[in-house]
Amino acid sequence: MIFLIWQAFLPFKAEIKFKSSALFISRAKWQTSKITQYPKAEQEQVKEYVLNLYRYAITDLQKAVAYAPWEVKYYVELGKAYQRYFEAIEDPAQKLAALKNAETMYQQASKLDPKNPWNYERLGSVYHSYYELVSLEQKKPFLKLAKDYFYKAAQAGPFNPLFQLNYAYFLQTNNFSDEAIQYYEKTVSYDGRILEARYNLAAIYTKTGALDKSLAQYLAIQKTDPDYRNINFYIGYIYYAQKKYEQAATYFRTGLQNHPNNTKIFHNYLLSLYHLGKWTELIKLHEQRLNNTSYYKAYITQYLDALIKADKKQKAFKVARTAIVKHPQLKKNINKLLGL
Repeated sequence: MIFLIWQAFLPFKAEIKFKSSALFISRAKWQTSKITQYPKAEQEQVKEYVLNLYRYAITDLQKAVAYAPWEVKYYVELGKAYQRYFEAIEDPAQKLAALKNAETMYQQASKLDPKNPWNYERLGSVYHSYYELVSLEQKKPFLKLAKDYFYKAAQAGPFNPLFQLNYAYFLQTNNFSDEAIQYYEKTVSYDGRILEARYNLAAIYTKTGALDKSLAQYLAIQKTDPDYRNINFYIGYIYYAQKKYEQAATYFRTGLQNHPNNTKIFHNYLLSLYHLGKWTELIKLHEQRLNNTSYYKAYITQYLDALIKADKKQKAFKVARTAIVKHPQLKKNINKLLGL
C-alpha cells in the first residue's frame, strides 16, 4: 500500500524537479547574456557560476527522468540541458561527454515518441556538433548521421514547412546545395511567407546561374517585405547581371534611399548609371560625397571620367589639378584619363 502511494507521488516529484531545473537554466542563460558586462577579472568566476547552474539543472532533470521514465519531455529537456552545457564548457573531453549524454537522452525520447520529428532533428543537431568538434578524419560519419536524422525529421513532418526548411538549410550550409533546392521549394510551396526559404533558394539559384528563378524569389520577397535583408540590392544585382541596367539602377536607387551609407549599393548604382550613360546623375552623386576624404581618393577618377563624358572638360581639368595636389600618387592615372 505504502509503495503504491509512493508511486502515485512520483509524477509530482518529477514535475517539481523539472520546474526547478527550468529556473536554473533561465538564470544561466541570463548570466551568459550579461557576462561581457563584468570586469575581465570576474568573468571566469561568472563562467564557472553558469556551469554550476547547468550542473544543478542537469541533476534535477536526471531525477525527473528517474521519477517518471515514461515522460518524454524530461528526456528532451535533459538533452537540451546537456547541449547547453556543451556550449558553455571549453574542455574537449567534457564537451564530448555532454554530447554523448544529449545523444542518449534524445534517442530515448525517439523510442518513446517515434513519430515526433523534433526528436530526430535534435539528434541531427547533436551529430552535427560532433562533426564540428572531432578531428578531420572522424568527421565524415558524423556528417552522414546528421544528414540522415535531419532527413528523418523532414520525412516525419512531411507537410510541416519548418522541418523542410531546417533540412534545406542543413544541406545548403554543408555543401549539398543541389539537394537543398528541393526542400526550399517544398517549404515555399507550403508557406510562401517564410522569406528565409525564398532568400536562401534565390542565393543558390544565383550561384548556379539560374538568374530568372533567383529573380522570381527576390521579387516575391519584396512583395511581402519591401526591405527584407536589403532585398532591393539583390534584385538590382540580378538585373545588372542580366545587363538590364535601367531596372538595376531603379532598384539600386531605392536601396540607397533606404540605406544611404551602404557602399555596396552605391558602387553598383554608379556602375549601372555608367552603363546607361547618365553622366549628369553620376556627377551629382559624386559631388554629394567628394567632401569625404576616403571617398574622394577612391572615386575622383570616376568623377573626372563622368565630367569628360558629359563634355565638361574645362571643369574636369580644374578638378584634376586640385586632385593631383591632394593625392600626387594619382597623377599618372589622372593624366592618362585626360589624355596627357
